[in-house]
Amino acid sequence: MAVIYCFSGTGNSLYAANKISAEINAEVVNMKSVGECDADVIGIVFPVYFWGLPKTVERFLGDIRITNKNAYIFAVITYGGLAGGADGAVDVLLKKQGVKLSYSAKVRMVRNYLPEFKVNDSKALWEKTDRRLDHVISDIKRRAVSKIAPYTAFNKTLHQNYPPLKTDCGKLFTVNGCRHCNACAYVCPNGNITLENGSPKFGSNCELCFGCVHICPAGAIDYNNKTQGKKRYKNVMQYEIHQLNARGFNRTRFEIDYTKPRNILTVEYVADEYSFTYEGGYPDSSVMINCLELGINSETGIAEQISGYHAYPIWKSASLTPPEAKDGALVMLDKIESGVTYQMKDNVTTYYDKSNGWLCIGALDCDNAEYVRFSENCIAAVGDGKLAAIWVSLPTDCEIMKRLK
Repeated sequence: MAVIYCFSGTGNSLYAANKISAEINAEVVNMKSVGECDADVIGIVFPVYFWGLPKTVERFLGDIRITNKNAYIFAVITYGGLAGGADGAVDVLLKKQGVKLSYSAKVRMVRNYLPEFKVNDSKALWEKTDRRLDHVISDIKRRAVSKIAPYTAFNKTLHQNYPPLKTDCGKLFTVNGCRHCNACAYVCPNGNITLENGSPKFGSNCELCFGCVHICPAGAIDYNNKTQGKKRYKNVMQYEIHQLNARGFNRTRFEIDYTKPRNILTVEYVADEYSFTYEGGYPDSSVMINCLELGINSETGIAEQISGYHAYPIWKSASLTPPEAKDGALVMLDKIESGVTYQMKDNVTTYYDKSNGWLCIGALDCDNAEYVRFSENCIAAVGDGKLAAIWVSLPTDCEIMKRLK
């Protein structure tokens, strides 16, 4: 069994972790998932911060308990400027529980620490990154062992300049022109961003990963007068970080109740905000499907509407025939408390058909599924108590359909 623990704010480390996992058949999980680990192969993938470990990585290595003392443990460290000796810091913490780091590699990727660098995204850099990762994967497959550089006093001195070690960096963010898409909250690896009236509020557990700054479609978030006017970093992996950050269980169960009326609200898509929206009705709980919220009334369990961030650049074109459906209610069977959000564990693909305006969020083909029109233009597919897909009908002449290829 193989597992890769990953910390990622802008998508670089998640890109590396996913590429490695595909080749060694490993599960990629968030570093919040601590406890016991008895895997035969254990990966630790993260970015270097000021020649040292992000606070989250240090906490993780102090909390996890590796019970397989013969495990092959590797670290892959991504960086944009200089890598330093962060692998030595990992080895020190692992040795405290009687295991050691077998192999480490450093992978240069796009610089995106905006207070000090300009984003240097380029095709040539990505080609070099991929070649480097291919070499690292080859090493890991053959269980290569490498010399681990010591974590020196010089490393420690430089790491003391890492701003979150000295101050509450969350207080230094400003927000102007927020479109209330919630993307910043979804991408934050530490759950440090909460929403007040739809706008971000920053807590005291900031790592300065700048995931929120880079992903904001409005460019509304800045830090300490050091990021204004600077190009943001965009990559597809940003839209998958929410899945890495999810704490949920996919334990949610649903049923269809045709005796109850459907919701009369209509969901719309705002292309410039990369999100679904609707007017009226405010469900107090939700189930997250990727970054998409399925709003749930906690008293009745009825799903009332979908809303939230759902980036169209990664949707896939397909020929879609909408399913036949009866009006009714989509009901969540698990008791959910007001204010609580569950996260569907499985990653979900969205398909679109530009010719007829239909979207399918989830499985295109659902065996033994029933279909219910639970709001004006939304259909849910439920099979064996599981929510398999949500179908949405949008006008073919709306802005989002014009932008899709």
